[in-house]
Amino acid sequence: MFCPKCGAQNEDGAQVCASCGAPIQQPSTPAPGQVPGPVPTQSSGSSFTPSPISSGSSLGSLAGSLGGILPLARIIVGAVLVICFFLPMYGLYGLVDVSPLQMTFGVDVFGQHVDGSIKNLYYLIPGIVTLAATFLYQGREANIAPLLAGVLGLIFIFITLEDGVSILFGGWLFIIACIAGIAIGALQTFAGRK
Repeated sequence: MFCPKCGAQNEDGAQVCASCGAPIQQPSTPAPGQVPGPVPTQSSGSSFTPSPISSGSSLGSLAGSLGGILPLARIIVGAVLVICFFLPMYGLYGLVDVSPLQMTFGVDVFGQHVDGSIKNLYYLIPGIVTLAATFLYQGREANIAPLLAGVLGLIFIFITLEDGVSILFGGWLFIIACIAGIAIGALQTFAGRK
């Protein structure tokens, strides 16, 4: 069950959100043997009047209105960050396109093997942290993880840039996923404090 205010996942039957403390209204169920009443419908002659949007809407209310979408978005961001490890991320001097996987285990360039470095596994860290936090934690830890993972990912990609190295599709996708992770983490963390 998800919190209607901040979107954090809670255990079924929870009375208050473990993340932000907001009360969670339990769905009403009819008593045994009782048939629920008819669902009211709009008559063809009446007009629909949308509820006004308050001018004082905040980041917290935005996160609350996104509800269950943000945890799903965290999973998507984490998966994209892991997938980017296998995609061509950098172009080296316009000669060869390499992925972090190739940078880890080495790559053949014009018949010569260029040794990799195990430290390039750090490109997996943001995706693994985001996915692990989503599935293992609830509340504040799960909200902060994509924010920190996104910042870490941006640091990783930009500290490896050198002269002659260009960012390719996988690199841009990695950057976009990091920024999305930062935005998701910020939204949920801010909503959890309200």
